[in-house]
Amino acid sequence: MKKFFVFLAHVLAFLVLLPTNALAGNTEETVALSHWLLKNRERPALGAQWNGGVKTIGWDDQARITGKEPLVFGVEYYDYGSIEKNLVGRETGVKYLKEKYLAGGIVTLVDHMPNFVTGGNSWDRNGDPLTAVLPGGVAHTEFVAYLDRLASYLKSLTVNGKNVPVLFRPFHEMNGGWFWWGNAKSGEQLVSLWQFCHDYLVREKGVRNLLWVWSPNIDKTASVARFMGYWPGPKYVDVVGLDGYDNTPVPNIANESFVRSFKVVSEIASRFSLPLAFTEIGARPGAQELVDFWDAGVLTALRKDFQGLSYILVWNAEWGPKDGTPAAAGFRRMVESGYLLRLKDVSGVQIYGPGFGR
Repeated sequence: MKKFFVFLAHVLAFLVLLPTNALAGNTEETVALSHWLLKNRERPALGAQWNGGVKTIGWDDQARITGKEPLVFGVEYYDYGSIEKNLVGRETGVKYLKEKYLAGGIVTLVDHMPNFVTGGNSWDRNGDPLTAVLPGGVAHTEFVAYLDRLASYLKSLTVNGKNVPVLFRPFHEMNGGWFWWGNAKSGEQLVSLWQFCHDYLVREKGVRNLLWVWSPNIDKTASVARFMGYWPGPKYVDVVGLDGYDNTPVPNIANESFVRSFKVVSEIASRFSLPLAFTEIGARPGAQELVDFWDAGVLTALRKDFQGLSYILVWNAEWGPKDGTPAAAGFRRMVESGYLLRLKDVSGVQIYGPGFGR
């Protein structure tokens, strides 16, 4: 009997570590990834972003500076429907997702969804698009068709007969007023949209290789009550993230907005036993000219003010490091400190389980 209770205690302890969605039918590799992220709190994984080749490829920039790629690879989703026509970018993204996963990396997908009312981009807020895509809205049918294409895309991400686990980050920075899904005053509609999107992809379309990443933007007035207004619920989130940029002439990510917001998302992640990440981070203008921005600035802040992170994703182009600039040496010193995990610092088997690559 004593052995039984010891066994039961171990099982319950393991289940507590796993997000709710992982218990609802996700693939073994996806569950393993969620478990690894939750455990990985001492040395955050380093990430970089790619956006369809229009700008720079962040992980190539990092590799040129340091000689090694990051561990987390961010890719933009490009729909092939009637609104956004970037089939080349979409196909390249599929290639990257499979390639980086097979190399033992972690992949994350962000979706700058178009405005389904006007046909404009994510920053086009005309036509009340948030109301329009919800059930009963004038653009709901088109939005569902978009989700159908997205489901097919996600299911097609297979390597050796297994689905590639994806950190899926929709509707990011929802507490701001720049994207059509954002609302700086209230998150009620966003919560409904998130829940509908999740339930449709998971329950209706059977997508089982996603970990859902919820990532508000830094806010100098951040509070748990304010951010929880955008919270869709623990059944709908697997990773708690935070996006933030310091665009001042002398950027400092340990500023009040960053620190205050981080404390809030850290409390939310802890409350629901979820991994925590900086899902977008960067600085401009002027950051490329600062010789100690990355090591004396970012690295110091990570160690002092932002502990417990599973990963940190540095944006590309002007917001991230560039080879040949004064800031490149500082970025190199930051990664050579050994504090951040990069590709091959941990194996694919450690992240995804013993079946990885088979």
